[in-house]
Parts: sequence; C-alpha cells; structure tokens
Amino acid sequence: MYRRTVLAVDGHDASKRALGEALDIAALAQGRLHAVYIIDPWGVLPYAGYSDPEALRNVLHEDGKITLEAALGDSRTWGGGRYRNRRNTEPGRR
Repeated sequence: MYRRTVLAVDGHDASKRALGEALDIAALAQGRLHAVYIIDPWGVLPYAGYSDPEALRNVLHEDGKITLEAALGDSRTWGGGRYRNRRNTEPGRR
C-alpha cells in the first residue's frame, strides 16, 4: 500500500473530495499525506491588477497558505491519516 501520498490542492470542491480520499488511503496504509499548492506562473490572470511582481508573489503565497491551512483543518475533522503543515518553497529556494 502507499506509505506516502502527495496531493495537489487548490481549495475547490473536487480538491476537497480528493483530500478526503487521500486521507482515507493514508489512514488505511498508516502512511503520510503531503498536500501541496502549486503556483502556476501562467495562471496569474485573476491577479492582473498587480503591477508589482513582489506584491503579486505575496498574494499568491498567501492564497497558497490559506488553501493549505484549510486542507489541514479538513484533515483534522476527517480523522484520517497524519498530516503535517509544510513550508512554502519556490524553485531555486530551500
């Protein structure tokens, strides 16, 4: 069975349902679930009003933080596998 499961989350309903399934799998396997939030640099159209790249990056990171915190809350109420909050990373940064 799966000892480590990685799940991309975005906060939408389908993502929340996938989180529930992933938590079930993690619980059955007594494994770990790692939720990730991907910032797609080409998917910034909803944020087109930002002209400052640093401000845009901050908004995108805040969206990711909110989404991952919601996933953490969902995982606690689901009662499934173990879940740890992970730090944000960017390409080329650790």
